[in-house]
Amino acid sequence: MTILAEVIAYAKELMKTNTLVDSVSCHIPIADYYRNRFIIFAKHAIRHVLNKHKPYTKWRELPYLSTLIMSAIMNIATKPEMYSYYEQLIEAKFNEIKYG
Repeated sequence: MTILAEVIAYAKELMKTNTLVDSVSCHIPIADYYRNRFIIFAKHAIRHVLNKHKPYTKWRELPYLSTLIMSAIMNIATKPEMYSYYEQLIEAKFNEIKYG
């Protein structure tokens, strides 16, 4: 399983288990609400997945990798056909950071 797939799967799992936010009435359209909610859970999932794969040889580049994953998730939300492109890009950067 690739890093991007792990992040998305863990974010989906967080959305299923955390239902407290569903009870709040929102003033924004419901589609925007669920997209924003998924983005928040994706940020937590990125942190969890990257911590799971420690140690890294180039640990100073982890902020770049997390930013790349976050931008990929935001772009995939509007352009799902870009999934394989971002998956390859993230895997290449992850292998460079992980193994040097």
